[in-house]
Amino acid sequence: MVSLVVLGACGDDQAQGPCAGVDCRGHGDCIDEGASARCNCDDGYVAVGLSCVEGGDSDSDVDTDADSDTDTDTDTDTNPTLCDPVAQDGCDAGEKCAAVTSGDPPVSSTQCVEDGTVPEGSPCASRADGADDCVAGFTCIGGECTTICTTEPDSCGAGRACQRYSGMFDDREGIGACVATCDPLAQECGDAGEACYLTPYAGYSTCASSHAPGVQGEACIYVNDCSEGYGCLVPSAQGAGDAVCAAFCDTRDGDPGCGVGFDCYSLQQVYDDSFTPYPEIGVCLDPSVWPDL
Repeated sequence: MVSLVVLGACGDDQAQGPCAGVDCRGHGDCIDEGASARCNCDDGYVAVGLSCVEGGDSDSDVDTDADSDTDTDTDTDTNPTLCDPVAQDGCDAGEKCAAVTSGDPPVSSTQCVEDGTVPEGSPCASRADGADDCVAGFTCIGGECTTICTTEPDSCGAGRACQRYSGMFDDREGIGACVATCDPLAQECGDAGEACYLTPYAGYSTCASSHAPGVQGEACIYVNDCSEGYGCLVPSAQGAGDAVCAAFCDTRDGDPGCGVGFDCYSLQQVYDDSFTPYPEIGVCLDPSVWPDL
């Protein structure tokens, strides 16, 4: 199962940002580069997306462009012949450029494989070769063939956003799948088992299947590790701790819906004053462990 990538969590004056919940599989350190994260791996490991896997010196490069070119420096590229999964360039006739999952622990890599037969919007499944059975240009998300996209610029049309996933195109940055945008306060995703999840640093919210039933204060890694109405947004205490689920609340409402002992704080309060994409969306927090908001 793929999970939405965690793109942000926070402390008091220091946003934990895109490295929140990223442990590089225990073989490296996460480097915060502002809008994105990367893994600086230990010797003997290489970065594959936000994981460090065995495979050589830590200075080996992976091509992370959204096109099919390769790195031009003198280090060895771990996959110098990456195809382009969005443009579907670089593969032979009858093949598709797809995310293929293999290994233990499983890692996704971009490869040319036999084309699938399932069209957009239809039910899909994994194949024995580690790819899915969607036709070229689409990937299997939530059991349905969905358009492969770029996050910057976002290549999805109106009402959709390009969401990156853990376990899909781990060796590429900026490649995701088009999913419907939504309102985390309204929680009006149409499919059973789906909820609306906020991805703070990406500037949008999307519908996705719940990966784990986390509620207030329970630990999370991915943004869909929480139940409907909750987000993986904050550390367990101000300025410290691992990410935990927190209930969404409406900062405009006199009764924002937080339980006894919790107050509604805007994302600007939780992150910083410059964080403005969601002025009406807040999270329910215990003021005793967030004393400085």
